[in-house]
Amino acid sequence: MSFLKTGIFPRFIVLMVWVLVIIWLSLTPKPPNPHMVLFGYDKFFHAMAYGTLTLLAGWAFSGVVMLSSRSWFMIAASAVLISGLVEVAQALLTTTRSAEVADLVANGIGATAALLLVRIAKISRVSGR
Repeated sequence: MSFLKTGIFPRFIVLMVWVLVIIWLSLTPKPPNPHMVLFGYDKFFHAMAYGTLTLLAGWAFSGVVMLSSRSWFMIAASAVLISGLVEVAQALLTTTRSAEVADLVANGIGATAALLLVRIAKISRVSGR
């Protein structure tokens, strides 16, 4: 069975595009700034970006292997690791951006929220709801 025929390749393309979008938004001098009234929208968007990254990575890898709870944890930990590397890149490679621990925390919250969603979905599937 070919990599393209199994549908795995498109999943990884989607995942890689999302990773590139996160990196671009994180390192560009003036990222898009939506005019929202929502308090703390920046941290909300950080959480959403890394929660989505966690879910997309799980979706991509679920086409290759059966994912256990430990596998999902490793995916979320990898998303947080990527987040930390991006924060370091902001500090070292740009003059217009700065690394923030609060961003790393928000990214971790997003990855954790994704894990909770996956757990709830698994429990619902098992219980037949």
